[in-house]
Amino acid sequence: PGEDRGRIAHQTEELAARKMQSHGGVHRDDVGVRLATKHERDLAHRLADGQRRDHEGLAALLVTLAARLAPSQDALAIISTLKGWAFVVVTTALLAGLLHGLDAERGRRARELETQIAERGRAEAHLARLNRVLRTLRLANQELVRAPEEGALLRAFCSIIVEQGAFLGTWVGYREDDAAGTIRPAAQAGSLEGYLDAITLSWSDVARGSRGPAGTSIREGRTVVSADAGADATLAWRAEMLSRGITSLVALPLKIDDVAFGTLVIYAADPDSFGPDEITLLEELAADLAYGVRTLRARADAARDVTARHHAEREMRRLSTAIEQSTDAVVITDTNGAIEYVNPAFEQVSGYASAEVLGRNPR
Repeated sequence: PGEDRGRIAHQTEELAARKMQSHGGVHRDDVGVRLATKHERDLAHRLADGQRRDHEGLAALLVTLAARLAPSQDALAIISTLKGWAFVVVTTALLAGLLHGLDAERGRRARELETQIAERGRAEAHLARLNRVLRTLRLANQELVRAPEEGALLRAFCSIIVEQGAFLGTWVGYREDDAAGTIRPAAQAGSLEGYLDAITLSWSDVARGSRGPAGTSIREGRTVVSADAGADATLAWRAEMLSRGITSLVALPLKIDDVAFGTLVIYAADPDSFGPDEITLLEELAADLAYGVRTLRARADAARDVTARHHAEREMRRLSTAIEQSTDAVVITDTNGAIEYVNPAFEQVSGYASAEVLGRNPR
């Protein structure tokens, strides 16, 4: 703005001077006459003074700014210190961000490592359980050819299940076809501490104990699993189980010709001890036990038949000896009255030889 006023003032002075020189202070044109008066000169001088004051004010401002902005030793020191602190602050912020990122990454990796360790631990525990069940199955199968009778086989199976499978306890129960649908314990092993005496065992639909795993496995002919007895409020005899440290169990039906004649119940101290793989192996174990029971029963029946036959043969020989040695005449006929046998006393009493009367009807 100061520059524009200076340019206008200069042009006004030149115009006024030309007017004064050419017309003696008067200038005429087509519009009219305009005089170069003292007022016009004063206006020009005021414009020039304003321009000068603007220039002087601008110069003073520049000088003041230059004085204020001129660096001193103290100012340079302060600026240097501020730059140093700024560097420290920025560097600290960058390092803090970097450390936060590193901490977050370490935390993420630590969580991943913990997850991997937990998964590996579960996998190792699962593998250890499977190995124990496999060892149990192998040793139990050896008893199938060693057991002399059914009771010995049941006791051997129960002992192997507890000792080799590291289970808390096990028992075998047989189905009784009585009115109460009783389940009769036939063998047991482990730390059951009178558990079977404290509960009612039944496979009947109406009995209280029938809703337990053992009764259900016999009645429905299927495997029953309770993974966590503490969380299963519907489990029969739950309080008795928990008081003895039982937290999971499996009940496996024992079948002959697809009909359940009993159950094999196994208890564990840890929850979730019976996964799908363990159940598959234990079902094979139950099937082997049922096969062993069936084989031993058949063997016992055959032995009883042989014994009965031998007894009958002995009795026949004894009777035959008695008849042969009797002093009384003995005649044996068929249903039609034909003579099949006569003893020596008949020959002596009747005077007929046995060959003469065999096949003859004495009537």
